[in-house]
Amino acid sequence: MIRVGLIGCGAIGSSIARVIDEDFDEVDLVAVFDRDIDKALELVKKLKRSRPRVTSSIEEMLEQSIDLVIEAASPEAVERYIVDIVARGKSIVVLSSGAFLNRDLLQKTIQIAENTGARIYIPSGAIGGIDILKAASLLGINELVLTTRKNPKALGLDDIDKPLTIFEGDVIEAVKRFPLNINIAATIALATNKTPIVKIIADPNINENIHEIYAKGLFGEIRIEIRNKRIDEKSRSSLITVSSVLQLLKQLSRKSLAIGT
Repeated sequence: MIRVGLIGCGAIGSSIARVIDEDFDEVDLVAVFDRDIDKALELVKKLKRSRPRVTSSIEEMLEQSIDLVIEAASPEAVERYIVDIVARGKSIVVLSSGAFLNRDLLQKTIQIAENTGARIYIPSGAIGGIDILKAASLLGINELVLTTRKNPKALGLDDIDKPLTIFEGDVIEAVKRFPLNINIAATIALATNKTPIVKIIADPNINENIHEIYAKGLFGEIRIEIRNKRIDEKSRSSLITVSSVLQLLKQLSRKSLAIGT
């Protein structure tokens, strides 16, 4: 049994909590935290079996008997809380991987985790192909490009009536400009140790989140296209992001078999 604490009770966090509540006997949702406590209270009311404690601070959450923290909030939340979490020996699933483009934070977190025995997990989130990109990086990636297409509303934009490129540049600037929309670019960068070029297109003609990855190097060429359904019309996040966390939880609870790198 994995005892879990959840940071972030928005669309992704709430979806994760509901599936754990309904379908995951191997996971116990012990505590939830959101800076907007009303969101946390609303989530807990909707759960059928789980009765997690609604905590008013990270400190209160860490006082609970938990093995693993799931972060489903924001890069800011990672920056604010992760050091304290791993210092207490708690492992963490980080969805807002953009925070780790701050290499000082990443190295500090890793060093503390190595001393306390905590583990840091970055799931694939809304993209595929992380295994092959990691393998390709050992041979050398010369060119790496991520093109993301989303409905303008999913990007917080209005008054766009035709496809428009709203950003093209490096991953660090992309995450600064769109911290809640482009963590996948940071995950690619961390997996490959290569800075991808990021292109973001607002397209009013689509309702999916579309990601295209292109990589070229000594290994040959990789082209991957993912078309993700959003959690709901109001959400900017992909449903598959939720599944990536749930699949990771399954892997952690069943240690005898691992598939993929």
